[in-house]
Amino acid sequence: MSKINKKKMTIAVLSAALIATVAIGGSLAYLTDTYSKTNEINIETDLGTEVSEPDWKDPDSILPGDTNYKNPYIVTKNKIYARIKIEYKDKENNAITDAERLALIKRTIKYDPDFTNFVEGNSYTAAAVDAFTAMTNTADFTEVAGTAGTDYYYYTGAADKVLTTDSAPLFTTIVVPSDWGNDEIAALGRFDIKVTVEAIQADNNPLPDTVTDIGSYAAWFTTTYNALNA
Repeated sequence: MSKINKKKMTIAVLSAALIATVAIGGSLAYLTDTYSKTNEINIETDLGTEVSEPDWKDPDSILPGDTNYKNPYIVTKNKIYARIKIEYKDKENNAITDAERLALIKRTIKYDPDFTNFVEGNSYTAAAVDAFTAMTNTADFTEVAGTAGTDYYYYTGAADKVLTTDSAPLFTTIVVPSDWGNDEIAALGRFDIKVTVEAIQADNNPLPDTVTDIGSYAAWFTTTYNALNA
């Protein structure tokens, strides 16, 4: 490690002020929630939906060798259909679209539900980080491809896609390998991970018969959500 330049990486993770909107009219008259989270929760609730990340300590910066728990999950008081949008941003708030850089960022994100493979405060090599391949919680969320720099994860857990209390976290831990050197750190750069949770009222709003798989569910959700928030 003596030859490794430990450049500080500020990893601003998660935005979170809730903007709740009500759209009434026509056949699309359901409540929706839209919010992004910035390391604090400032929630106005219509559907009673929140983002919680109980183990995140919001460090000022993250160095090679740092391991930090970060476990965003959705809590709701009402039945909702929900998806999580993850956007990767550079320091100018532009979307990161470079494939090599995105791959490096995603190598630091892990889903370790028992918090046993990566312990906060401990350091792990790139080999150990890469050997643990679970980036997200695939039991409760299903990824549907977005555009470069933006990923969508649809809640497809219990109760047939309807979230009624809280979901398991999408991921749990940010791990930066201890033996990443100047080349990796320079390619990684300063970045933000912005997580936005979008929800649609599920009560009195059954899924149409045409929704039969994740592809048709994603298409229905996108069209409905965009129409309600137009």
